[in-house]
Amino acid sequence: PDGRGHEQFYVHQRTVAILRASENFYTVDHNSAMTVEAALCGCRVWFVQPDGTAQEHITSEATMRREVMNPARDVWPAWRFANKVLTFFGEKI
Repeated sequence: PDGRGHEQFYVHQRTVAILRASENFYTVDHNSAMTVEAALCGCRVWFVQPDGTAQEHITSEATMRREVMNPARDVWPAWRFANKVLTFFGEKI
């Protein structure tokens, strides 16, 4: 903690660094926002099923756009970021 309220930012940056260094993200929580975060960081997302198997989950382009384009922020940096992510995955805005 830096005493200025930036603790959440630093925790998020560490999480993003781990996701960017990972190839796969496995979760039993099929409604977690972390699945979108993992997809945005380039991970393949796998939903662990009750029988112990894992099923790959593909995050939709619309969901990825919605998650990074928050109208409370400046829309142009968010648009540029979304374009970079989707271009990486072979799509263009």
